[in-house]
Amino acid sequence: MFGVNGAELLVLLFVFLVVLGPKGLQQALTGFKSLVAWGRSFSQKLREESRIDLSSTGLADMNWEEFDLSQYDPREIIRQAVREEMDAWVAQAKGSGTPSSAREAYSQSSGTIQPRLDDQGSPPTSAG
Repeated sequence: MFGVNGAELLVLLFVFLVVLGPKGLQQALTGFKSLVAWGRSFSQKLREESRIDLSSTGLADMNWEEFDLSQYDPREIIRQAVREEMDAWVAQAKGSGTPSSAREAYSQSSGTIQPRLDDQGSPPTSAG
């Protein structure tokens, strides 16, 4: 403890007692006693203030033995939230009439007119 072994601690206590003397030792012990009493009363007051009335919260009627924390896996909660967001985005995209293919989306967003292609993939010829 603090780099002091047992023999050194005894020497320090002996020097402390000699320096304080009988009257100083009595005052030091009285001060220490009042400090401990104050700490106990402070601790008691904190315990009283931190008590929760379970009857007002509705938690008193709950069966805590059946309470299962394994259903609250944070990874699964995040997966579910992301899945719900992705489903909402997909539903919104399908419902708003947006293009279904990436090529159509690019051609509409770039503002260019793409030529029509016939069944063989070449532009149609115009007779004229």
